[in-house]
Amino acid sequence: MDWRLYLHHALSISYSVAFSSISLFTPTIVSGLGFEGLVAQLFTVPPYAIAFVVTLFIAWQADKRVQGVLPSHAFKARYGLLCVAVPFTFAIQPLLLSWLTANLRSTDATMLALPLNISIGQAGQIVGIYIYKSSEAPGYPTGHFTNAAFLLAGAVIVLLLRAIYTRRNRSLSVADRKWQL
Repeated sequence: MDWRLYLHHALSISYSVAFSSISLFTPTIVSGLGFEGLVAQLFTVPPYAIAFVVTLFIAWQADKRVQGVLPSHAFKARYGLLCVAVPFTFAIQPLLLSWLTANLRSTDATMLALPLNISIGQAGQIVGIYIYKSSEAPGYPTGHFTNAAFLLAGAVIVLLLRAIYTRRNRSLSVADRKWQL
């Protein structure tokens, strides 16, 4: 197996922590707005509806191109940011999976690497479900800082992979298929 795949797998783990944990602190933000019951459930829909649209847009762009702290009681601002965080958390996956498949050289490699990447990435979701502790509500410092650390690690891995692909492209001839950045 190509060692680059391990970096792609680590990247998958890094973003899946946020992917799985975001739904765990959403109810705290919504209840902080003063809503309960069905109305509170309805207020969890907009971030995911926005996520759907943003995910489609990001996936479309990826296919086309292949390339401040708030106080814990600021529920209105946190809800607004939730509507931004959810879409981009969900939009990461199609972008990174497109990048992975664009840099595989055979159908056999794609058939193995893609499901393996998704499966290994689930390890991050295991982490994600345990980082938002009810005893830390409504600020959830452990959850937010753990998410930030994993997302920062993911950003570093993206930069590393980009540097690797750039370096490999420099050594290719004009006729060779370039690695996608």
